[in-house]
This record gives sequence, structure tokens and C-alpha cells, in this order.
Amino acid sequence: MTKSDREIMEIVEAYDLTGCAYSAGALAGCDPKTVRRYVAVRDAGGNPADRAVRPKLIDRSTFAVAVS
Repeated sequence: MTKSDREIMEIVEAYDLTGCAYSAGALAGCDPKTVRRYVAVRDAGGNPADRAVRPKLIDRSTFAVAVS
């Protein structure tokens, strides 16, 4: 399930407050693995709210041929 920007901010703030992924997960109401993932992205200089670009199953050229 995708977290909203506000939920992500609350997760990271809970981690900053506690310093522990388990405690932050309990405060934010999520799994400690989720806390670790968002904190790792933030610490690497990324934006935890950015979504990963996933490859498409069908590209435009295949779709154009199938429709024609």
C-alpha cells in the first residue's frame, strides 16, 4: 500500500524522535522495515515521497501494432 506524503513525514519524524525503527514503527503505525526503507532513502539524499519508476509491461510500439 502506498503511503501519503504526510504519513511518510510522520514515519521519518517518529524515527528522528526515537532513533529506533521498531519504536518509530509502533508510533507511526507501520512495520519497522517500512521505517528503515524511508529513513535509508532520506539518509542517501533522496526524497522518500518520490515514487520509483517501474517498467511498463507493454510499450507504445507494441500497443500501436496491436490496435491497428
